[in-house]
Amino acid sequence: MKRIISLALILCLLAAFAYGCNNNEEDKQLFVGVLFDSLQVEGRTRQRDELQRYAEELGIRLEFQDGGLSEATQINQAENLITQGVDAIILLAHNPEAMGPMVEACRADGVVLVVTDRIVPDYEYDYFVGWDNYFIGYEQAKYALDRVPQGNYVLIAGAPTDPNSIE
Repeated sequence: MKRIISLALILCLLAAFAYGCNNNEEDKQLFVGVLFDSLQVEGRTRQRDELQRYAEELGIRLEFQDGGLSEATQINQAENLITQGVDAIILLAHNPEAMGPMVEACRADGVVLVVTDRIVPDYEYDYFVGWDNYFIGYEQAKYALDRVPQGNYVLIAGAPTDPNSIE
């Protein structure tokens, strides 16, 4: 639910941005591409459905793309959306380390880039919406150690392409 709220906030942010930038083109519908790492994950499909519902209320055209867990696919999808004249892209990257060319393409074409969940390192983009995963992990470990200060613990990390799991 928190992710859906975060993504809804992204849409509000984009709507405000579009209004500020397009006040001479009030009839122009904001076109936003949403690049998810995978739409085969239940949580992503719920996010998609809620974002679509909310975008319809705001009059925003969304186009969702399934990256198929491939950074090359996500980069190609972004290039295609830029060619179509997208106003903004929301990116949940499969491999943030590989998204540099996409960030540069958005910048070159004046496309607003909102990165969510996984920070793209070493590049500037317009907005980031996510959590402080390092702090969250610290608090989880602290909670466990406060309750069971001695014993064996196992650290289970996520995908190696997800910077959140490396910290």
